[in-house]
Amino acid sequence: LLDLFLTFKYYQIFIAPKSTVEFSIFVLLIVLIYISFCYKKFKILFLFIIVFIVLCVFNVRPNVSTITFFDVGQGDSLIFQTRKQETIMVDTGGKEVKTGNIDNHNIAKYHIIPTLKKKRITKIDHLIITHPHADHIGELPYIAQHIRIKKLYINLYSYSKIELIKIKRLCKINNIELIDATTIQFIQLNNSKISFLHGDIPNSNDKNEHSIILLIQYQRYKMLLMGDATKNNESKLMKIYQLPKIDILKVGHHGSKTSSSASFINLIKPTISIISSGKNNKYHLPNPETLQTLRSTNSSILNTQDVGEITIDLDHGLDIKFKN
Repeated sequence: LLDLFLTFKYYQIFIAPKSTVEFSIFVLLIVLIYISFCYKKFKILFLFIIVFIVLCVFNVRPNVSTITFFDVGQGDSLIFQTRKQETIMVDTGGKEVKTGNIDNHNIAKYHIIPTLKKKRITKIDHLIITHPHADHIGELPYIAQHIRIKKLYINLYSYSKIELIKIKRLCKINNIELIDATTIQFIQLNNSKISFLHGDIPNSNDKNEHSIILLIQYQRYKMLLMGDATKNNESKLMKIYQLPKIDILKVGHHGSKTSSSASFINLIKPTISIISSGKNNKYHLPNPETLQTLRSTNSSILNTQDVGEITIDLDHGLDIKFKN
């Protein structure tokens, strides 16, 4: 019986009214449905149920395309959502858990899942994990249990045999298609394209240099997501690709001085630079040198440790909203 009902666990509808008026309408409809049922007014009951279902369906559709950088402390996680209900998530945040301890997954529980529900996201079409470090992949098990993930992309070579066994088991249990990112050039969505820029360095002992680097093109906007890529990766990118001017840059390695070389930043000249870092982190990130490099191009710098979760509206002139 459990196996039977578990097949339905991902079939969810998140209703998140944006205003008091919307909320009041839903409450009123529920009351009217209850009254109609009690008085056996089945024709009216049927009408109210139809209206309720139509409003639910209408309410779950996003009004605009956005990119949201979650507030996950010292880690990385973001989601790109289009008006066509397509979703691309990059990294999950997370933290190192000592052997013998149990991860409570508070990052996903209190900072990611609530935002996904608010955005009415019931599935993730494509989840890309840039590299194996815990602050990028740690919340994957919890998210996979609570949100339907269709496809998972990783650089297979970057993971140990034990790590791969765990990931493959997770994918099998949750019916997720596992894809080797080294074989992918791009993901084509309805009105946007996600390109895999192969600037990773497979023979490096530094797994940060294994990071998957992504270029999202949506209408006239270009967004570059650097994972924890270093200056060595940046040099490789500049040799292989003709990089365009970037509208939104997810700054590499949480603003560390190991990333964001002056030559790279001067080439892409990001309009907005997003740094994902934790308050009072032990690495003292972002590094002042990196901040100065970004400022030299007149880039607007936003840091999750200062402003919390960051959502950028891609349909209304890069309008920015914060949630602490």
